[in-house]
Amino acid sequence: MAMRGLAVTIAGIVMAGCASTGADAPADALTAAVDHACGAQVVFLGEEPSHGGGRTLEVKADLVTELMQRCGFTHVAFEGQIYDFIDLEEKHAAGAATREALYDAIGGLWSRAAQIDPLVNLLHSLAAAGGIRLSGFDINANGATSFHAQNHLAARLVQPLPEAARKRCGEVLARLLAWKFTPEYPKDAAFDAAALECARDAERSAAAGGADAVQLQMARSFRALLEMKTAADRERAMAENLRWLLSRLPAGTKTIVWTANTHALRAPLDGWESMASLLAAQLDVPMKSIAIVAAGGARSDGAVRIAPISTAAPGSLEAQVSSSAAPLSWASGSTLRGVGAARSRILGYAGYRVAPWHELFDGVLVVSAEVPQVFSRPAKPLQEP
Repeated sequence: MAMRGLAVTIAGIVMAGCASTGADAPADALTAAVDHACGAQVVFLGEEPSHGGGRTLEVKADLVTELMQRCGFTHVAFEGQIYDFIDLEEKHAAGAATREALYDAIGGLWSRAAQIDPLVNLLHSLAAAGGIRLSGFDINANGATSFHAQNHLAARLVQPLPEAARKRCGEVLARLLAWKFTPEYPKDAAFDAAALECARDAERSAAAGGADAVQLQMARSFRALLEMKTAADRERAMAENLRWLLSRLPAGTKTIVWTANTHALRAPLDGWESMASLLAAQLDVPMKSIAIVAAGGARSDGAVRIAPISTAAPGSLEAQVSSSAAPLSWASGSTLRGVGAARSRILGYAGYRVAPWHELFDGVLVVSAEVPQVFSRPAKPLQEP
């Protein structure tokens, strides 16, 4: 579809009733953030990594909507499982995609919350019309809502293997992905070794047998998952997946990356290399990174527990930037530079960290009073086997 037609498609669907997610973010803060990111080709939208913020979810959804409508972004990559998003992409190609499949692919950190419903409706409509592409880049495969991984991924991964190995490894990986362990079939060191061997064999067979790029990337991701020892391993694997996803897009496609602040750091911090910092060093395209954090309020901590967020300490970045009179405040790079190396909870509400935030993010949105997510769906797939 030509870019002009694509823009008309997006604008038409948004104007048809999906222009707002219901958040009452003041236009100046939200508009300033969108204006700042509009010229980039890749924009990372972070959030405090313990998640659970309903107001943050609304603001983030409005950012996505505005970036698509006003700035021509046509690819949204979620920190969701690559396997289920590949399945969703194939369903869209066949005209068989559903909203339930999108909820399942996004994953329970966000998809169970009622606050995301308007955005899901918008993204599903746009993707079904061919106006945007949706993808996921996480290597994790045991999400509570991951319908495809739980039910079909094992058979898909072992497809390139010889018949005997296909049967044996299919049973091993299916047990792992459905998490069906018993005293008779425990998840012990022997099982883990067998699963890893199967994952490595599946990747080798896919590469040697000339499997298509999608099959090979899923096999690589799953092998990386079973080999993962540290958080840094996951950052590198997610960066590799995102780089692969970007390479499949038409030249000039503008991408929104939905993730956490820890993965959106645009530069290394104390030796920590985030997904965004790794990609910034590898790709020669304009990138922006926006963090979202709350100055106080409460968030969800699981389905029933509410976790308070203490009021931002005097002198902290959040206290300097936010205003009690405004539900949302924007700090541009120049504002962050003026604040200097202030303490902040951008990387976790559990404690403050001092850092030169202007070197790590292009801007920060501060939610004055966070509210918990409202859970409206169970922690299981919405699609039926």
